[in-house]
Amino acid sequence: MSGRADERAGIAVFAVTQRGLKVSKRLEAALNGVKVFSPEELKDKGLRKMAAFAFKRSGALVFVSAAGIAIRAIAPLVKAKHLDPAVVVVDERARFSISLLSGHLGGANRLAAEIAAAIRATPVITTATELWGLPSAEDIAGAFSLSIENPGGIKAVNSAILGGRTVHVVDTDMARLKAIKKRFGKGGFKFTKGAPRRLKEGEAIIRVTSGARKNSGPEARRTLIFRPRDVVAGIGCVKGRP
Repeated sequence: MSGRADERAGIAVFAVTQRGLKVSKRLEAALNGVKVFSPEELKDKGLRKMAAFAFKRSGALVFVSAAGIAIRAIAPLVKAKHLDPAVVVVDERARFSISLLSGHLGGANRLAAEIAAAIRATPVITTATELWGLPSAEDIAGAFSLSIENPGGIKAVNSAILGGRTVHVVDTDMARLKAIKKRFGKGGFKFTKGAPRRLKEGEAIIRVTSGARKNSGPEARRTLIFRPRDVVAGIGCVKGRP
């Protein structure tokens, strides 16, 4: 939904120690698409090298280790929230499941919660909207399969949500607008067919559109563009034709 490579798939689990390997095997049994890298493999090929390989190809990375080990392994690889995969850390006693990177867009918050439920650990989620029980811009995009065109606008929208300011959700598709309102209407959102000419201090706009209109003007920095996935491109094939 955000420009992240669609070909990424699976969960790479790095067991740094033998005790961590036991936890990793529990994850392998509980979750789909898990590939466990043993301490022997990591020692032979190098944790950072294997992490870099998985960072480009996997939908999520799980380190069964200290958080510091995971941070040092991924630090040179981090690019942007709409590009990075989910990264979760689990301690080798399986007490905590920590969402470390790409909590919203990458799904690390959700994965941390799934892991915690699977191994009876405590999920550790630190993103502000979750802490206060509020929806995020990424939640709306994910719920309606909307692509985020300008991820830089996420901060303005989420800041408005956290600050109790109005977020204007603009969409000319009334059926979709009503559906979004039904799902997220209890927050500080205003649902409308047209954007306001001026925003009050702290307010922001979510514009859902398939149009080619350029996001420009004084309110552009506080406008987040969502693109519906309503265009399908493909080719037709006829048997026996070159």
